[in-house]
Amino acid sequence: MVVSICIGRNVVPKFYERRLEFPLCSAKHCEIVSRNSTELNAHLETAIAQIRESEWQRKYDNGFHVRAFYNASDIFVAEPRFLADVTIWEYLYYCNNRGMSYDTLRSVSLNTKINYLVKEYLVDNVSSIPEKCLRIFSDIRHQLSHNGKLPIENPKSPFKHLGWNGCREYLKLFKRLTQVLVLKTMEIDAFDQLRVFDVRSHLEELLRIGAVNLFEALDGLEM
Repeated sequence: MVVSICIGRNVVPKFYERRLEFPLCSAKHCEIVSRNSTELNAHLETAIAQIRESEWQRKYDNGFHVRAFYNASDIFVAEPRFLADVTIWEYLYYCNNRGMSYDTLRSVSLNTKINYLVKEYLVDNVSSIPEKCLRIFSDIRHQLSHNGKLPIENPKSPFKHLGWNGCREYLKLFKRLTQVLVLKTMEIDAFDQLRVFDVRSHLEELLRIGAVNLFEALDGLEM
């Protein structure tokens, strides 16, 4: 599974040939992080060292989030793929706050959970993130959960002006951030490998102004 996530291709044991669902789709809906065998070997060494730690196994239930991302990346349609990725953020927040009661955990907003995980795993030297900065992802989740399809219709959302193109770019960014997050739990820093997509700079822009100007501009274009 780690190999598949790193190279963006489904890699399975040969005995999978006997399974009814074989063959799998070859490509995964995630980015290539390991660009050659040398990088893949280094990433696997880093990941395996973490996975073998009993503390890591206890904290993450033997890598439940890795399996979840592996499966989510096989979903063809963008909207359900996004919702599957949201559950990974929900799960990792739980892993870092197991002392919370169920009712307390349920009362924490998705936005707060995303903010916490971004501070915990993805950025350094940030003491707090205003709730509005990463709101786009929770607004998209609410729209899909309650209305079924995009664009965002909530009249109180600052993103209600976005059309499909703009929403799609934020869906792509969230997918890439989820991949970075999952790999970061195994001590693999994928930001540099995904620099062609400006993932780090887009995240930094979100943290500064609560939006990505490029996505807003692309929304007016036919694609």
